[in-house]
Amino acid sequence: MSVKNEYAIVAANHFNNKFTDQEVIKIPDVEFNSLEEIDRYTAAMTKDEFAMQLSYENSMKNTYSIRILNSNFEPSWRRIIFNKKELIPIIDSIVKKTVCKTKKGKKHFFTIKYITSNDSFFVREWNEVVDEITNGNAEKINYLFEGSYDLLAYAKVLMNTDPYDYEGINEQLQRLENSFRNYDEFRKYLTNKEKPYNQNKYLANFEIKQVIVKPTVMIKTQPENIKSFNEDKEEFLDYDEIESMVGGDIDSVPYYYERKIPDGRRRK
Repeated sequence: MSVKNEYAIVAANHFNNKFTDQEVIKIPDVEFNSLEEIDRYTAAMTKDEFAMQLSYENSMKNTYSIRILNSNFEPSWRRIIFNKKELIPIIDSIVKKTVCKTKKGKKHFFTIKYITSNDSFFVREWNEVVDEITNGNAEKINYLFEGSYDLLAYAKVLMNTDPYDYEGINEQLQRLENSFRNYDEFRKYLTNKEKPYNQNKYLANFEIKQVIVKPTVMIKTQPENIKSFNEDKEEFLDYDEIESMVGGDIDSVPYYYERKIPDGRRRK
């Protein structure tokens, strides 16, 4: 029997890369049992509107974060998404799906929150990603997909595919889209876009060694061509296959950056 994670919004003061005065926020008659429940709540309001519901002390703190405690009470942290009402239909379209990946010959099963929506917001974000890949903008892709190793791996494969291998491009593009429809991955992408973009940082840390997709090859998926999820036909790459494509052991590749907070925990 799986143990549920615990979800909470935490208020804190953030100065000089340190977090102090942390306190779990209690909202009357509101309980959060998942990340998407928090997102549905906060995306409907601005940060100021959210602060108005809090005690004076917490409303004066300058940062709010999502804390997730696992069964061992070990925390991980997520950025809060405010003022993005267009995300709510995306959340409402989520279905749970079990997918299988193979690593070192062993099968691993994962339950993911799969986005089935094809609305204009999702399509616009998807097409932005495809545009950056088509234009060979490796630094921007690393910025958008920071912390999402699968997405980076799929993007690298696309950017190193023979530009005249249309079947291969379409196959890899579909795999990228399937991963992009994983809500956890899509959410990372959205919160990455809110961070400052420093090209030099992402240029120095980018794993892609070459970019050969040419502007004449349009791999952009139009809204009407984005197909709904079909469980019987769903395919995800084996980890072994990804490793051979990206040229190294997945576990050895650093793909996210961390910040320490005062009590020794880490914030992603």
